[in-house]
Amino acid sequence: MANDTQIISGLYLSISAVGLLILFNLYRDYKKDQVRDDLFGLRDQLFDYAVDEKILDHPGYIKLREIINAMIRYAHRISLLQLILWTLAPRFVSVEGRKLNEQWMAVLNDLPKEKKDRLINYHDDMMMIVFSYLLKNSIFGIIFFAIFVGITLTFKKIKKWVLRALLERSTKGLQLIEAQALEELKPLKS
Repeated sequence: MANDTQIISGLYLSISAVGLLILFNLYRDYKKDQVRDDLFGLRDQLFDYAVDEKILDHPGYIKLREIINAMIRYAHRISLLQLILWTLAPRFVSVEGRKLNEQWMAVLNDLPKEKKDRLINYHDDMMMIVFSYLLKNSIFGIIFFAIFVGITLTFKKIKKWVLRALLERSTKGLQLIEAQALEELKPLKS
């Protein structure tokens, strides 16, 4: 039979585990709100840029705004596992989803280089916001992020290189998440 100390220890462990689960769920809700807020802020910056540069009617701006809107609406449904799976096995996604980025880049070709580069930078910023969210919204992502921060504090020069390498390897998966977000938006437009 268990003695009183073991029972109390088990009870404390159970209460602590439940408390940690509650805190993690609250943290995840906070991160969802934060990614949406960051995407709203980015969309506002994009709008201000489009007004200043008089490209509000350009299909490249319109498509990028649509992509950001879709990501705002879809943010609560994406996960690190989804990114990993789509990065490793993109062939399971529709061909239309794979062509989204190519179509958007083709539309940008009639813009001057400076404006095209700026819109691409806004898109890259959106990808970085979503990528950061995915890392920070998963237990495994948090553990990886903690290890990453520890390494970068030790070797400061490696930080940008590692983050850029991770983002480059995940780009196809992020583009497929974009495509799925846009697919989810289609019924709302009808």
